[in-house]
Amino acid sequence: MQPLKIVFEMKSPIIVDNENPFHLDALLASCVCEEAQQLGSENAWAEADDLGAYLDRATFDEGWVWKASAFQFTPHSHMPFVLSQINMLRRSNPESVYDALDRGEWESARKINPDTWKIDTGSGQNRTYQWIAQLRHVSHMTAWCVGDEHAIRDALSRVRAIGKMRRNGFGRVGSVSVDAAPPQERDHWMLRTMPRGAAGLPGVAYEPVISPLRAPYWRKTNAVIAQEPLV
Repeated sequence: MQPLKIVFEMKSPIIVDNENPFHLDALLASCVCEEAQQLGSENAWAEADDLGAYLDRATFDEGWVWKASAFQFTPHSHMPFVLSQINMLRRSNPESVYDALDRGEWESARKINPDTWKIDTGSGQNRTYQWIAQLRHVSHMTAWCVGDEHAIRDALSRVRAIGKMRRNGFGRVGSVSVDAAPPQERDHWMLRTMPRGAAGLPGVAYEPVISPLRAPYWRKTNAVIAQEPLV
């Protein structure tokens, strides 16, 4: 295990669905989970809980974390802002349901009111709706860790896009580099959610939060009192 610096070159904006940090160990866990699913695992998320083959870990009085930072985002030099909003629309398509019935796909009949043979486009799974999506415009995403260079490079080489709505072209990855971290950045893995009371990166202030300490960060039952860097 050695200090590493990971840089993603981004080719399109990233969908932002919350204000939480995006940790490198979460991305690695996703890679491990996806590979386990492809190999036929029945409990892929459980296999992604152990990242010991990729990352070193740091143990403190209030818990332990993988030595992997949250990503830091570098905006485009020509962009006057990092965040923007885009209006999006999901249209209902009743014709596709009736076409499916014509093909004998009777499962689609559940979407039709049996009394009127109409599709409700105002509510339920067939509704049409509009929402505002927030985009993050960045040229690069950078993270630091202490880990196995070859294992991490192999896992991240399969990442083609990051974030939600990847199928629509958001969060496209141009390239990823995994290199030895410069001496002055060897401890930058501490730019992450840390256990309460843990000494963070010198010179960086941390604030109290309620958050899991490890991936999956969406699992709210794992949330504890922790601290995040103000960067």
